[in-house]
Amino acid sequence: MKYVLVGTLVLVSVFGVVGLIGFLIPEKRTANAEFTFKHNSEVIWLKMRDIQGQKSWRQQLDSITILDNSLGKETWIENSKSGASVKLRTTLFKEKNQWGMETYDSPFQVKWLGELQALNQKETLVKFSYESTVTNPYFRILSLSFLNLESMIQSYALELKSELDKDTMKE
Repeated sequence: MKYVLVGTLVLVSVFGVVGLIGFLIPEKRTANAEFTFKHNSEVIWLKMRDIQGQKSWRQQLDSITILDNSLGKETWIENSKSGASVKLRTTLFKEKNQWGMETYDSPFQVKWLGELQALNQKETLVKFSYESTVTNPYFRILSLSFLNLESMIQSYALELKSELDKDTMKE
């Protein structure tokens, strides 16, 4: 009986400490980055907005299932090669300029915004903003490992650049 009581106290203490640490981590985290691509803004826009086509150049994706393909109101599911699935929907759509999306039906809410600004005919400034909101303090601890926003932006931008460069070499 004594061991059960001690074991229970240890578990409750660990659970409490982990919860306290989770409460100290902010609910909202943001990351922003800017990239200059040596490509026409329209070409970049078309590549980014081809939701189904992203499967061919985003390495971590296994499949994409389009639920609604209405322009500016798209909803879809991205399935990663690790087995995780995330539901996404378009929240902002300004033709050839801004595209916003967010996750839904998930314990982690992530909002993404991509903005394109043509610098000239062959160069485009692309700004990415990510914001995650995790209300559950235990999930906040996990989110530090699984929702590395800076890494997500860098990865997406590098894969996009690689795909755009590949397309340019074909021409």
